[in-house]
Amino acid sequence: NPGLHDLAASLATAGDDRARAALAAKFPTAALAVLDLAGPGWQPGDARLTRFVTPRMLEAAAGQ
Repeated sequence: NPGLHDLAASLATAGDDRARAALAAKFPTAALAVLDLAGPGWQPGDARLTRFVTPRMLEAAAGQ
């Protein structure tokens, strides 16, 4: 979903560098982005990306 990718990338300007790089590259179907919002707002930069997981990452972790 390109809209969800754009939203997550614009909100998450802080957090785990590796997760942010993976998020910036692609937001595939069934991906999960966990954002920690600093306050009540939904403005660009208001969130910290705490986790980003894709199906391919899960497959790799499972040894497939």
